[in-house]
Amino acid sequence: MNGIDALYLITGFAIMAFAVLTLTDRDHPRRLGTSAFWMIFGISLAFGQWLPDVVVGLAMLALALLLAASPALADEMRPVAIQFEQIDE
Repeated sequence: MNGIDALYLITGFAIMAFAVLTLTDRDHPRRLGTSAFWMIFGISLAFGQWLPDVVVGLAMLALALLLAASPALADEMRPVAIQFEQIDE
């Protein structure tokens, strides 16, 4: 294992730790989806070099599905009415 592989492994474990902390936070409004997203991302980051390509690809699709189903994303994509005023000079 070279230095960059160790960095990916450490970073992946840190992200997985934050996923567990998010899961145990009872006040987080979307803790299940958020922790699932970060756990999948952390696992793919830490162990991606040893996992089959198909597994990593499916993990990325799962991340995309979690984002697509996110209520926060739906709120951001809601159309916003913007009104402009003409400034007379």
